[in-house]
Amino acid sequence: GFVTVRRAMRQGDTIEIDFPSSFRCAPLLYPERLPGHHRYFHGPLLLGADAHGGQINQGFNGEERRLPLGTEFEALGSGGYRAVGGGALLLPLCDLMNLNDQARRAKAGAVQVLFKD
Repeated sequence: GFVTVRRAMRQGDTIEIDFPSSFRCAPLLYPERLPGHHRYFHGPLLLGADAHGGQINQGFNGEERRLPLGTEFEALGSGGYRAVGGGALLLPLCDLMNLNDQARRAKAGAVQVLFKD
């Protein structure tokens, strides 16, 4: 949404807005297209996992990561979450795209954002 502030502003005035950003699991917009899949969000940010193992998800090796709906996560800060017990690391998609070589990502599509139950 949008917020409109109507007041005369003076030098030094500040406006602070607090957006609560909670972790949530969400169904797909069209679940019939990929039954049994879901997404994870931190506030409005879509979370994903590094699909090539890289530095942040060792042992992933490009296979589809399964994260059942009941998986418990611990918050790591800055929108990052790790599955309890040392599982998958989920980060905001914008952060994942900046972590690794862009040329490799463009060629291989190395981020997973949909997860199977």
